[in-house]
Amino acid sequence: MRDRDRRAEFEEVLDHLIQGTRIATLGTGGLCLPTCVLLERVLAATHPAYRFAVRLGALHVRSRDSAIDSILFDPRTPDGAEPAPGPLPPNAGFHVWLEDSEGELLDPSILLTLHGHGYHVDPDEYLLGGGRSFESEGVGFVYEELRELELIGVEETEGYLARAISFVLTGQGNPSRLGPNVLDLAWRSR
Repeated sequence: MRDRDRRAEFEEVLDHLIQGTRIATLGTGGLCLPTCVLLERVLAATHPAYRFAVRLGALHVRSRDSAIDSILFDPRTPDGAEPAPGPLPPNAGFHVWLEDSEGELLDPSILLTLHGHGYHVDPDEYLLGGGRSFESEGVGFVYEELRELELIGVEETEGYLARAISFVLTGQGNPSRLGPNVLDLAWRSR
């Protein structure tokens, strides 16, 4: 019972942290990348027992509603090949999420994104559960980690991340004045 109580307490705090993280990352360019990088750091600082790592890759989303198109967030070429090493081109499809060592997935941003694409999901919620392939509320999700991708721009974004963590934890400050966020993804050199 004690583990279940701790888990319920964690999820209650997680709701608050995700909302703060979303506010801090509004207007920073992209949604999943800055949200996940910031949330991973916030959780490491506040709940080290719940360790989540940033995962980079692709996501295929399918709705049971035939009037809503499937969405594929995938940086590979249409034939599945990886482009040349280096930063992803502008508007390249990709997805970023968090995952713990047991394979539990935490996706704080996808429901907000899908709501904007016409999916009937609650944009204020997030996904938390096991596995990379599942269905929730009539929507199918297939996550694929692409280990050939790497996170870039972290060093240049450290000031923003420090100020954003403080904003999420204290609620003080102006999220539009947190500084530059140049986080991006690139294909690793072979």
